[in-house]
Amino acid sequence: MKKKILLLWGIVLLMGLLAVPCFAVTLNFEGVPTDYYHYSYGGNQNIGNYYSGVTFGPHATILDKSKGMLDYILYPPHSGDSVLFSNNINYIEARFETLQNHISFWYSSASSLFVDAYDSNNNLIGTSVGPSNLTTSTLLDMYAANIAYVRIHDSASYFVIDDFSFNQIPEPGTMLLLGSGLAGFVAYGRRRSGK
Repeated sequence: MKKKILLLWGIVLLMGLLAVPCFAVTLNFEGVPTDYYHYSYGGNQNIGNYYSGVTFGPHATILDKSKGMLDYILYPPHSGDSVLFSNNINYIEARFETLQNHISFWYSSASSLFVDAYDSNNNLIGTSVGPSNLTTSTLLDMYAANIAYVRIHDSASYFVIDDFSFNQIPEPGTMLLLGSGLAGFVAYGRRRSGK
């Protein structure tokens, strides 16, 4: 009987560990091949699915201040020299391979910047708004359950983003499952050592 209980608690613990992500992914847009740079310095290709876990579009390209492509006084990168820019369209879309609960990024924009989050059925599930902020870089967060993709936009396509992060936050039920598994192992260990 004790072996069955130990096995059951082991399975519960394993399920909890598999459900908890290990880290967030942050994309700083540095070191991208020049094919994805804005047309003046590269192939002007949409960066698309260059990064694993997310696909950008419809026409998101890289601007790099070290190549003179970026007015880094008005639109400073948060880190490094490169930022993501929407070429001739006033939005950038980021579609995720797995559902997310949190995304964040640093931005510079000539007008208010909006982040609209959608679920896998294309329902709007949340919106975050950041103020215009030329000459500085500001953090913008979006929290919502089951984000399939986000659309980042302003009124005139004069914005850049940097240090784009995404991660799935464990839900309370997952943490409860993990905690009960750990508590079971502790209780079993104490009970066994007491005999």
